[in-house]
Amino acid sequence: MKLKDEILNYLYSAQGGFLSGEQLAAMCGVSRNAVWKAVNALKDAGFAVDAVTNKGYRLSAEDVFIPSLTGLDASQYDVLFYRKTDSTNTRLKALAEEGAREGTVAVALEQTAGRGRKGRNFCSPDSGIYISFLLRPAFGAEEVSLLTVAAAVAAARTVDFVTGKNSGIKWVNDIYTGGRKVCGILSEAALSVESRNVDYAIVGTGINLYKPQGGFPDEIKNVAGWLFDKPVKNLKNIVVKKLTDEFFGIYRNFADKSFFDEYRAKSIITGKTVSVVKSDRTLPAYVLRIDDACRLEVKYENGETELLSSGEISVKL
Repeated sequence: MKLKDEILNYLYSAQGGFLSGEQLAAMCGVSRNAVWKAVNALKDAGFAVDAVTNKGYRLSAEDVFIPSLTGLDASQYDVLFYRKTDSTNTRLKALAEEGAREGTVAVALEQTAGRGRKGRNFCSPDSGIYISFLLRPAFGAEEVSLLTVAAAVAAARTVDFVTGKNSGIKWVNDIYTGGRKVCGILSEAALSVESRNVDYAIVGTGINLYKPQGGFPDEIKNVAGWLFDKPVKNLKNIVVKKLTDEFFGIYRNFADKSFFDEYRAKSIITGKTVSVVKSDRTLPAYVLRIDDACRLEVKYENGETELLSSGEISVKL
């Protein structure tokens, strides 16, 4: 473990209390100058560390993400942490091309180029957390789209766990609570040119933990929500651990598709009238069901029914 990470762990364990440079030096078996350099490295990495004469150092933020404190099994997962990055999905795609193993997890506290469905931007301020998983699935390309379903169930379970509330899923990849979107998911895959099988897949999830400073952009401020109004100690570590455990628990038993029943049960649009947005028009439609391929069956005002693919249309509440 690097010295700065060791010091970060000690500061976190102090629960907001001060640790002197002398204490940290003794704990880590290094000089006070080495401690000072490590603390500056933490500050440069974006951690809020207070330094007060005759008191020492402390973490001033309650909710700090520390990979080593998530409790994730290092034999199963390689956790990569970015204070800020362009996109966790983009980071993992590059690593996947270099041969990174299944179970590589990228976590960021802010994204500068977060991506959503159909090439849209995904607002990724430093009030959220962004988590992507690298997979090397054995199943065919036709089942890759169902990874989004699995991720939605895992994310909904995570939101329910930390808030104590019941979230809902808006087809196909959004998690809602309190009538607002708090989480979005983007799944991507690369196919082998020779075999046409899946070479790797990446599933990214972004969760709005808190309201961003200054609020959300105008285009989403009436839709976007957040989980908590003030910092919750250890929340980021808990969310990463819970989401990872839930998703890979589903993924390891992917063939039985039992998660699909939970996905349907949490649907917030089944049995409701929605707006189906196609390229050239918007039509009101009544949602009948979600089929086993995650297509939405709707009935239009003229009585006609249609199975909609998530790649073709959008649905608005």
